[in-house]
Amino acid sequence: MEKSPFHVEIEHGTCSCNVCHARNYISSVPADFGRQVDRMWRVQGGSPTIALCDDCLRRLQHMCSNALRPPIGDPDDPECTPWIPMTTGTRFTAVLETDPDAAPERYEVWGIDMTMGLIVLVGLDRNELHPVRSDWFITRKITLDVNPFE
Repeated sequence: MEKSPFHVEIEHGTCSCNVCHARNYISSVPADFGRQVDRMWRVQGGSPTIALCDDCLRRLQHMCSNALRPPIGDPDDPECTPWIPMTTGTRFTAVLETDPDAAPERYEVWGIDMTMGLIVLVGLDRNELHPVRSDWFITRKITLDVNPFE
C-alpha cells in the first residue's frame, strides 16, 4: 500500500501555531506573543509541514470544504443557492430540471470517495446508495431540508 503524502497528527513537541501564533507551552516572558493552548497539530502535505492550533485547523478544514463544494444552479439567479454543504448527514431534495414531470427525491450525503472523485448519496425514498459526480448537482434543483449554518 502506498503511503499518503498527507498527514495530520498531534504535535507532541513545543511549538506555536503558524497562523495565529498560539503556543502549547508556558512562556517565561509574561507578554509573550500568542495565547496558550492545550494542543497543537502537525499538518503535512508532501514536504511542507505547518503547526496549527485547534481553531486554525478547523478554519483550514472549513476553507477546504468550501473550496470542494460544487456549484448548484445558475449563479445569476437570485434564488439560486450557489453551494450545497458537502458534509456527511446533509439532507436535501433534488428535482431533475430537464424533466417537468420528475418527482422530487430526498437524499442524504453519506460520504465522499476521494479515490474515485464521487459523492456518495443515500436515496432516502428508496434507501439506495447513489455514487454521483459533481455535475449531477448541476442538472437538478436542490433544496436543503435544514439550513446547516443556523
